[in-house]
Amino acid sequence: LFFILFRELFSIWTPNWLLWFGLIFVAFVMYSPGGLAGIWETLSRRLWPAPEETAAMSRRRIYEGLPLPGFLIPEGLKGTVLEVKDISKRFGGIRAVSNASLRIGAGEIHALIGPNGAGKTTLFNLISGLYPVDGGSIRLDGKEVHNIPSELICHRGLTRSFQITNLFRGLSIYENLRLSLQAQSPGRFNVWRDIDSYSDIHAETAELIKFLGLQGIERIEGGELSYG
Repeated sequence: LFFILFRELFSIWTPNWLLWFGLIFVAFVMYSPGGLAGIWETLSRRLWPAPEETAAMSRRRIYEGLPLPGFLIPEGLKGTVLEVKDISKRFGGIRAVSNASLRIGAGEIHALIGPNGAGKTTLFNLISGLYPVDGGSIRLDGKEVHNIPSELICHRGLTRSFQITNLFRGLSIYENLRLSLQAQSPGRFNVWRDIDSYSDIHAETAELIKFLGLQGIERIEGGELSYG
């Protein structure tokens, strides 16, 4: 709609209206990535500023000794959970991983120790599906998962974390955590359904905030936090 109105109005004044449209589009991307709605949000904050919050962290309510939320506890597993057998990966003439194998049982913690360049990160990327394997097999709970999309492996219960983490700066602590809980299942996203109708997600988010000791500051935006 904006494009049509812009074209109809500016094409009257100049034949180079498409150039001006491109410049305005670039300006929006650089200075108002939220679009027209973002401009209104910025203006509303300046016209009706929220009351200043001082000593925000002092409002935290911390509950000691809380058990891990039930929705985060995996179902009872026995035997071998993850089995990696003879997987390899080459990048051109560089052999990053060669015939690597490991087996992890239920409840076990397994550490990989080695110098820089030994292939530890590449192995993690292969197991989690970020890289396709050149050879070998990966089985999770007895089912082969090598060379399938990483998001499908994640939905089966296996994923990896990265050293660099990012929050959505314009979303609150509550909204950041709620979004991560939504991402656990594709069924929790529906463009035709309002997020407020997901009572189970809100209940889980509230329980997680209480467990993490963030109750009382959950409405603070991610961009206001320091987590270096």
